[in-house]
Amino acid sequence: MNRALDLGRIDAVGFDLDHTLALYDDDAVNALAMTEAQGLLVDQRGYRAGEVAAEVDPHDAAIARALSLELSSAHVVKLDANRRVRVARRGRVWLEHDELALAHPNPVSEHDVDVHPLSSRFDVPTMWLFEAVVAARGCDPRDNFDPARICRDVREMLDWSHTRGDLKHRLVADLARFVSPVEHTTERLLDWRRAGKQLFVVTNSDRAFAEAVLDLSVGTRWRELFAVVSMSSAKPRFFDRNAPAHASTSRAASGATVLEGAHATTIEHLLNVRGERVLYVGDNARADVRAARSYGWKTVHVVAELSTPVSPDQRWGATFGTESEPSWFAHDVLTQADVVCDRVDRLLALEPDARIEPAAWSPLGGESP
Repeated sequence: MNRALDLGRIDAVGFDLDHTLALYDDDAVNALAMTEAQGLLVDQRGYRAGEVAAEVDPHDAAIARALSLELSSAHVVKLDANRRVRVARRGRVWLEHDELALAHPNPVSEHDVDVHPLSSRFDVPTMWLFEAVVAARGCDPRDNFDPARICRDVREMLDWSHTRGDLKHRLVADLARFVSPVEHTTERLLDWRRAGKQLFVVTNSDRAFAEAVLDLSVGTRWRELFAVVSMSSAKPRFFDRNAPAHASTSRAASGATVLEGAHATTIEHLLNVRGERVLYVGDNARADVRAARSYGWKTVHVVAELSTPVSPDQRWGATFGTESEPSWFAHDVLTQADVVCDRVDRLLALEPDARIEPAAWSPLGGESP
């Protein structure tokens, strides 16, 4: 817990869907997405099959949200709380201490457009594919080597897989294999609804996929539980006050207002609630927590790594630490959200009008608070 939060002063509670209300078998989903993206990079972007043959490392996946792609150098880096690069590798070749100091003498700006943080677990294949292409192209002057373009191509093809490609068809065909509910979530959501909280969902997933995931993770009663469900929301643009607020609207059979392409202002208007009276719960530091907090809502950051610690890697170190200092990921977790928890049911187990007091936590003391 980062700050005191009085739930009694919260009128509406919103939830992200993927990795918040619904849990994923990330290894299986990422394997499917990466396989499809490899084919798309070859067919639509002209990459050679050999240069997108990425190496999959489970430990990379476990600590990925502590890592970033530094595009000007084509390095995968781990930043400390002061945004100094503490560990780096290029094309899966590790930089030694002297090389690191020469390549990254200064802290990396938080607003540097050449830094792509791995904010989502679905973003892990971006790192693997990026590194594969860097390893294949980075040492050959005959190749057109543009790290920013490589990253953009990889992200676009992974996004294509997630939104328009075969991935979602394969997931929906055997959804229970890849997605699971958070235990007791439906019952606890009912308790919060009965206590007078207006509940809503904001997801970037399209309607067909979002409804299938909601049916599995919350049950078909989601149409009664949630007052509003916003799909195809394009977070973080959903929270951009300068973005257009147009949306298509329909009403589910049992009452939920279903939006597509909506904006945060639409949610506030429909629920007749504003700013700090809204609490939003999500797992993505950039698209959920920072964006909602900047918009003016209270936030809860769901950080699964708190309850699934991994042994410090010989090179990367621990998820929340860099040698004797916190990692930038730990700093983000500690400073950006009002409340932090490892799963959404930790929040929902509380009384809907409880006051949550801040709890001291040092990431250097371990992988969980």
